[in-house]
Amino acid sequence: MNIKTANRLCELRKAHNLSQEELAYKLGVSRQAVSKWERSESSPDTDNLIQLAALYNISLDELLNGSEAISLIEENKVVKEEDLKKEIILNSSTKVILGGDEASVIYDENNKIDLTIKDVLKWNEKIKVIDNMVMSISAILFTAIYLVLGFTLNNGWSHFWFLFILIPVPSSIVNMIARKNINLFQYEVLAASIYCALGMFFNLWHPLWVIFLSVPLFRLIAGLIMKHKTNPKQDVIDAYYQDIEEDD
Repeated sequence: MNIKTANRLCELRKAHNLSQEELAYKLGVSRQAVSKWERSESSPDTDNLIQLAALYNISLDELLNGSEAISLIEENKVVKEEDLKKEIILNSSTKVILGGDEASVIYDENNKIDLTIKDVLKWNEKIKVIDNMVMSISAILFTAIYLVLGFTLNNGWSHFWFLFILIPVPSSIVNMIARKNINLFQYEVLAASIYCALGMFFNLWHPLWVIFLSVPLFRLIAGLIMKHKTNPKQDVIDAYYQDIEEDD
């Protein structure tokens, strides 16, 4: 693909107020692939060309300036998929290979899992939506409880403000379960809430500070547990955004 066509793809994307990441999500490819198209380092395949034309509501000829459309489709017949592949090393035992709209997660060189980037991105977006919804519900619910207790109890206003500290805890539980990662649980926030509540109600400020000593213990245990847990989808997400940061 020539530089003129690459520039046109870039201009069309910007004209529709899309970032490379947003366009990649709509097409079900990696952000790296879109970046390579716009730098004339590789070419979108025929299916992606058709998707781009439909997305921008123009014909294939308009997308690629006439004859270039035919030559590019022919060119795609001999494009090697390996040209788009990039290896991202997450840790000593995990690496992810991103290529086009496919991703492979390799654990210890003997356990390979193949995934589709589009499906993984949809999975990630679904969790984000649920997380934001739970966070909003928590904020509304805890605020409502605080107001009710404040108006009905003598010490309601001064004793129940710790409820606001608890707001991120439910969403962290959702994230922990959905992403299968106990490290995402906001244990520190829960510990602080318990400390404040028992301190205000029972004046246990002094002996109860030891609850904070459990925080590093929790993180240590969580880290040990996660060493033996794998989540291929989350590994692809981590590699995907790491690749974006490296390109930037």
